[in-house]
Amino acid sequence: MQLLGVRLLTRGDRRDGCRRPPGRSRRLALVADGVHARLDGLTSLSVVLGAIGVLAGFPLADPIIGLLIAASIMVLLWGTVKSIGRRLMDGIYPDLHKRAEHALEHAEGRAGRP
Repeated sequence: MQLLGVRLLTRGDRRDGCRRPPGRSRRLALVADGVHARLDGLTSLSVVLGAIGVLAGFPLADPIIGLLIAASIMVLLWGTVKSIGRRLMDGIYPDLHKRAEHALEHAEGRAGRP
């Protein structure tokens, strides 16, 4: 009962709107969730294929599938580390920098800068 009281106090009234992060943060979370779900599905399918390979008389199917799963996880991890590292270091995406420069160069009332 105490946990229910704490949850009700911390959630606030639902009429005042959801307490979700705005815009891009929510989209990034959805993209990450989709990638995670896709990798989970691929891993499950790979395990089934490895089991079928072992049953068919190819005992190396299991370790080969295990290495492929590990490699796919490492690729996903590397991409995640780059993305999170950029955000933690307050980095920006290169495309955003180019778009900002283009917008500034073509802005009206721009002071005569080279």
